Amino acid sequence: MSDSEYIRLEDLSKEVKQETTLSLNPENLEASIQQLVGLPLKEVERKVILATLAQYQGHRRKTAEVLGISERGLREKLKLYKGTIEE
Repeated sequence: MSDSEYIRLEDLSKEVKQETTLSLNPENLEASIQQLVGLPLKEVERKVILATLAQYQGHRRKTAEVLGISERGLREKLKLYKGTIEE
C-alpha cells in the first residue's frame, strides 16, 4: 500500500477497480441501495469505502473525513482487504 496521503488508481488491483463502480445516486437513492441489498454488511462497508476512495481519487484524508472515520481506521480497513490493494 502506498505510504502517501493518496492511493493511486495503479495501486488498486483489477478486482478492486471493478468494484469501485458502485454508483450511489442521491437523486435515486432507493435504486442505488438495491445494489447493496442482500450483501453481507462487511461487503457493503467494503464497497462503500472503496467507492468513496475512488470518488476522491485515492485521497485517504478526504475519504476518511467524508466517511466519518479516522485516517488510521481507514488504513486498517484497507489492510483488511487482503490482496485488494497491491503493495
